[in-house]
Order: sequence, then structure tokens, then C-alpha cells
Amino acid sequence: MKTYPLALADIAPSLNPAFSPNLHQWVGKNSHFASDGGTLDTVWRVRPGAPIEAPAGSLFIGYACDDGYFSGSRLMGVLCNGRKELRWAFLHLAEHLDPVPDFWGNYKRLGRCFIDPDHAISFIGERWHEEGDRRTCLWCGHEQQQEHWTENVEISRWVNVAREGQAA
Repeated sequence: MKTYPLALADIAPSLNPAFSPNLHQWVGKNSHFASDGGTLDTVWRVRPGAPIEAPAGSLFIGYACDDGYFSGSRLMGVLCNGRKELRWAFLHLAEHLDPVPDFWGNYKRLGRCFIDPDHAISFIGERWHEEGDRRTCLWCGHEQQQEHWTENVEISRWVNVAREGQAA
């Protein structure tokens, strides 16, 4: 019997604050599970040049069917909406996706930091310890320093000219 790389309990937010409560909810409600309790879903990346309304590199969660359909959702929708994010059947999407290698193993190790390695997304939950102009990710230890700069900006606009006898 094949064992799948993820059971729902593996990504419970109570185990690690880096785990997304919304992803956990979605997997619990919308994922397809095998008889051993492991999910059949994984995360997939859209290939460059794919003729779909999703930029190259976009992430989807679900599984590719043998008939070319992809059953799942956009990962960012899941992270934002949790169990409210619907699962869809996308015709011919599967042929334009590549699985993210060992997504669940990396997610179990790094949580949401694996999805956002640049630490550019503002996830709900306490993610940072800030001290002056430096901050450290409480989930993975990634450090950032705040930069400061001044910009001189020239602004112009067109205004009406008042004519004699007319209000401006």
C-alpha cells in the first residue's frame, strides 16, 4: 500500500505557528484522501507560456487527473480564504503544471516560509521579532534590515486659468 506524504495532523497550526490555519482548514474540508488518511493533493507550479489566466510560477493545490483535468484551487486563494475557497475542475490545466518537488516535506520543515522564501507576503499571525531597523522571522530565522531613503519628487498638474469675467 502506498503511503502519502501528508496526513492532516502533520500540518496542524497547533504544532507550529508557521503552519497556515487556512491551508489546514482547506485540506481538511476539500482534499481528496487515500485510504491510509494521506492526502492525494500536492502543490503545482504553472509553466511559462501556459495558455491560462494565471501567471507563470503561480501555485495551485490539488491533483492532476489522467484525462487532463486538474482538480484543485489556487494556493493563494486557499491561504487567504481557507475552507471557503472552492475546489474546481480545470480543463487542460494539468498539462501546464509541474509538481513542486517535495512540497509537503518542505512545508512541514519551513511552514509558510517555504511558500514565501523572500518573506514578502504579510501572513496573519506573529511572524516577526523587530528590534530597531532589523527583524527576524520567528518561524525560520530569516533576517531583514529596513532601508531608509529620501526621494525628491517634482509634481505638476494642469489648472484652469481664470478669464476676465469668468470664475476659475
